[in-house]
Amino acid sequence: MIGIYILSFGVFLFIADSIFKNNLKYIFVVILFTISCCSIIKVLWDYYSLNLLIFSLFDKPSLLCVFLVLSYIFKNIFKNIPLKNKILKLFIDSTINQFFFLLLFIFGLVLFLGSLGLIPFDIYHSSKLYQSIFVFIFMICFYFVDRFCSFIVLLALIFGIFLNDDILTCLICVYLFVFSFIIILFNVLKFIINALKGLSL
Repeated sequence: MIGIYILSFGVFLFIADSIFKNNLKYIFVVILFTISCCSIIKVLWDYYSLNLLIFSLFDKPSLLCVFLVLSYIFKNIFKNIPLKNKILKLFIDSTINQFFFLLLFIFGLVLFLGSLGLIPFDIYHSSKLYQSIFVFIFMICFYFVDRFCSFIVLLALIFGIFLNDDILTCLICVYLFVFSFIIILFNVLKFIINALKGLSL
């Protein structure tokens, strides 16, 4: 349940970061986050908070989603603070390769289509061996695409195993799948617009 609160905080921070260029964004985030935690949305005869309503509709975010959001929050808070630790500074300055989201989208698409019976193989309901092979293949792909994110993926897997969570659901969720799709769509549109501008010149 705590994952949905981390996710909502990260989303509000992302929105605020796009609007404000100073520390006012943190006040904006705190206000929005506080509102999202208040039970002000009436559904039938009960009142729900925005976070609880989203959780009831789409379940909890995956561990990978939570860790990615936490890394974003951490980077955002400490990016303007001078750091002496080289490893920490490298982490703050790192950016996520866009192909990482493409891989995540493909990963989720294969799982969702398989579980719906739209493709001949259903990894989600297969044996642990096939699931492990599937995850291992994508882990290799993640490593070659983005080493920093592959470390977060590995961390999510370790925590998932420790918490006795499913290895697939600790890596992908509706939130991460939709976000990956949005990133891909944004980049495709950006490429098309730039291509059209190039042709017009």
